[in-house]
Amino acid sequence: MKTMPARLLFLIFFFFLSLVSTGVPRAEEQQPPLHTIAISFDTARATVTGTSKISLPPNRELTLECGPLTVTGGVLQRPDQPPLTIRPGADNRIILPPLPQSQTLLLSWTLTTDGSGRDGNLVGPDGITLTGFWHPLADQDMLFAVTARLPRTMIGITEGSGLKNTRKQRETILKNSTTRPLPGLHLAAGPYQVNRRRVGKTVLSTWFFPEDRKLSKGFLEDGARYLRRYEKLLGPFPYPGYAIVENRLPTGYGMPGFTLLGQAVVRLPFIRKTSLGHEILHSWFGNSVGVAAQGGNWCEGLTTYLADQSFAAENGQGADYRKNQLLRYLASIRPDTGLPLSQFRGSADTSPMARAIRAVGYDKGAMLFHMLRRLIGDDAFFQGLRQLAREKARQRASWQDIQMIFSRAAGQDLAWFF
Repeated sequence: MKTMPARLLFLIFFFFLSLVSTGVPRAEEQQPPLHTIAISFDTARATVTGTSKISLPPNRELTLECGPLTVTGGVLQRPDQPPLTIRPGADNRIILPPLPQSQTLLLSWTLTTDGSGRDGNLVGPDGITLTGFWHPLADQDMLFAVTARLPRTMIGITEGSGLKNTRKQRETILKNSTTRPLPGLHLAAGPYQVNRRRVGKTVLSTWFFPEDRKLSKGFLEDGARYLRRYEKLLGPFPYPGYAIVENRLPTGYGMPGFTLLGQAVVRLPFIRKTSLGHEILHSWFGNSVGVAAQGGNWCEGLTTYLADQSFAAENGQGADYRKNQLLRYLASIRPDTGLPLSQFRGSADTSPMARAIRAVGYDKGAMLFHMLRRLIGDDAFFQGLRQLAREKARQRASWQDIQMIFSRAAGQDLAWFF
């Protein structure tokens, strides 16, 4: 009988200790898959070294994309069977067929970033941003538990509800875990100075670099105003806390429980009056209520309408804002570049078609919700928004769900409109 390689024995032992230390329960048959990640960084070489443990319930198949990662070891564990060495195929993909019993996949991997951040990943002595393809990605949502070993000068944040940063003698240990399945994780770390403010039941915080700490007060004030505004409109904030996090890349992302804004973006004076409210609103539409995989992305148009377009109208610039929406649409959309809202997936910032795609998803989408409001009236429209936020919380909604909810709120069948 062949003996198991020492590397694979180490992986198994490492993950057993990881589960004990983080207190993460084993995946049950009715639970989603659990992806436990442990990572460390070499900021001088701009590399990430990681391990993944994926606990797959019975009768569940898995397709795992490894993309730019270099997989250095892999083993598949199944009850009452010897461990099986696993290697990705030529496309750097791992496919596991469903089995009646549970399966556990253990992987070790590395990622080398190029220092430009064009792929959404940046690892350097001044900060770490992981918003691109940085860990193995599954074809289904998963629960996540992450442990990250950071430079001692840094603290970090990811999605999850149990964030802890513990400074040791030579490093900072970040731990977090999610209670809701997600398609993947984002991570940011740096020499942050954190300021907090309680807004009702929500803890609002800023995570800014020392050189930008003077901006914290203004962001906390405006963030609190947006939280109150949208709680009044939509109901309770979906998360116990919300963090406004600065990073070294020029980002403007809204994730469950935090927004990630680039350093250059944070310093722009108008961002607090526009983009911040847009990203906070995504906590309800886009994160708490997700977008269904099929049928198109409705949340960018709705968020643009309730944030950007609404802010402009309140400042007496609503007509100009809508005019510019029409001009952007007419300048970008031609017979060969148009697409229906049902085919809009996201902003596609790096695509040659980005301007046309955004004109459809953001501008045309916002106009559609404006038309809907005028059709059914304010009372039914805002009742429908509250029902959407409440009934589809922690779920994914499609355009068909939007149609059904607003039809109930309006007391009429709106299938013809959508």
